[in-house]
Amino acid sequence: MTVTEFENKLDNSLCGGNIMEENSNKLLTPCMKTVVTIETCEDAEKSVDLAYNALTAAKRHIEGQEDKKASTTVLIIGANKLGRVSAEHAPNMLAYPMGQINVFIADSSIERLMAAEAICCDVICWSVDEHEQSLVEKTKSACKGGADLIMDFIGTPRTIQRAMKILNKGGALLVGPVALANITINPSTLIAQQQSIIGVPDNKKTNEVTTDHFRLHRLVSYDPFEF
Repeated sequence: MTVTEFENKLDNSLCGGNIMEENSNKLLTPCMKTVVTIETCEDAEKSVDLAYNALTAAKRHIEGQEDKKASTTVLIIGANKLGRVSAEHAPNMLAYPMGQINVFIADSSIERLMAAEAICCDVICWSVDEHEQSLVEKTKSACKGGADLIMDFIGTPRTIQRAMKILNKGGALLVGPVALANITINPSTLIAQQQSIIGVPDNKKTNEVTTDHFRLHRLVSYDPFEF
């Protein structure tokens, strides 16, 4: 899927345009019946840039696999706007012949998970009160054994370490610039499991992306939940 196709699909998912107030830095959003500042719009644009870059990197990983699986399981950590945009468009952007894309999204917030369910995504609740091993086992069970691709949009030491326990052999962990983690990864483990860790940029230098890529107003009314 090209940037234009991705952009058009986003257009089709929106319910209305936005109006700029005169002499103001605010946009009126008919869909949400609220006012959103330009700063928030810039956050929205960054979210879409990062989502597109993450999905593009994930697609390259899938295409580079010599033996294509009948199905690929994608786990997205973080049901914020960035995670939800990625989850909604993953099935189309990552599609490959004779293959099925199964998308799961994990978060500790019930509200954000409900927003993810609204876009027909399977959700996994990572309760802050639940034991770590229990969370790992629950996630692997939901993903039918583990995940082939994991996009960590939270990026804490805990989420990255948890992701590595869930990642299947030959899988890839994609981490964006939101990552706050400073952890040690054993290269021998990656080699033995044939796993990859891929850094995802949030810039617009990805192929075909222009300066007006996913214009600000196109995502302001995407949904009323916070980033």
